[in-house]
Amino acid sequence: MKIAFNNSIFFFQKNGGISRYFNSLAEELIKKNQDVKVIAPINKNNLLKKISPNNKVSFYIKRYPGYKFLENINNKITNHYIQKFEPNIFHETYYSNYSFNNNNSKKIITVYDLIHEKFTNYFTKDKISKKEKVIKNYDHYICISQNTKNDLIDLYKIPEKKVSVIYLSGSHYRKLNSNIENNSMEKKFFLYVGSRATYKNFKLITQCFKNNKNFNDYKIICFGGGQFTIDEKENFKKLNISHVDGGDDILVKLYKEAKCLILPSEYEGFGIPALEAMELGCPVLSSNIAALKETCGDAALYFNPYSEEELMQKINLFISNESLRNELIKKGLERAGLFSWKKCAEQTLTLYNSIL
Repeated sequence: MKIAFNNSIFFFQKNGGISRYFNSLAEELIKKNQDVKVIAPINKNNLLKKISPNNKVSFYIKRYPGYKFLENINNKITNHYIQKFEPNIFHETYYSNYSFNNNNSKKIITVYDLIHEKFTNYFTKDKISKKEKVIKNYDHYICISQNTKNDLIDLYKIPEKKVSVIYLSGSHYRKLNSNIENNSMEKKFFLYVGSRATYKNFKLITQCFKNNKNFNDYKIICFGGGQFTIDEKENFKKLNISHVDGGDDILVKLYKEAKCLILPSEYEGFGIPALEAMELGCPVLSSNIAALKETCGDAALYFNPYSEEELMQKINLFISNESLRNELIKKGLERAGLFSWKKCAEQTLTLYNSIL
């Protein structure tokens, strides 16, 4: 079987959950001796560097403007290589204007969430219309949670027989965590990972820390998601908060040393940071939205994402109740063990075979 992953996410994303997913999936499929090609002629993705040159078409550029003409050039080059490769499975990595037409190939897309459709006040209409133009042109759909599957069927009326749920994982850090012992150093910061924009609801954390003097001894560390904007710097003046960027080694260290990971989102498709944290013995404090509860099960402490008071109470629990924290660490390790990229790849390969 020949499997092609398209360039879309690698062109736009330097790091992040979606490119992590496709790189991890490719690595596991290659281990199973599948003929996989990641076709990303022009890309800025750091994770793609780990894929063998035999299994990718890739020219890495550290920084480039996201001009439309460059995207069109990339799609034309991609088309040349995909036509040459003649895949049995064409797996689109994100919603793009790239059009692949081959009656001998099955087209699959992974749907991560329906955030643009459900929170229209946060996004411009062109983001929704772009997805609407392409979303119905596939032979099968992979959803990363049951919650996303329900939303996809409800909003786009995709037949249920064409939709499968395959969970993602945080197991890419499993081999980095041979010694999971909860060290005795005092945990003096709370961790936040990823974008801080709109539905991610990061403002709830800042409001909570501003309004509670008991938290003055604790720091907030934000990993990734871009440098603080001018508005954020102004808003954060009274907070003990910092931004950190870097590779996996830095993020792993932060997970291991944090009091907990806080996930205040109003909506998610899944929750890779939650699984990453649990893999590394970092307890999770999460909003009680459906997808994050589906990911974390009983291994997280939950709060209402619209209640500053409730978040404040749960943060105080993490500060004052070490036995609860240790219990969540234990449950988190067990929960994370249920997910792996190997399992994700096995289920994906089974799906590929079933639709050919």
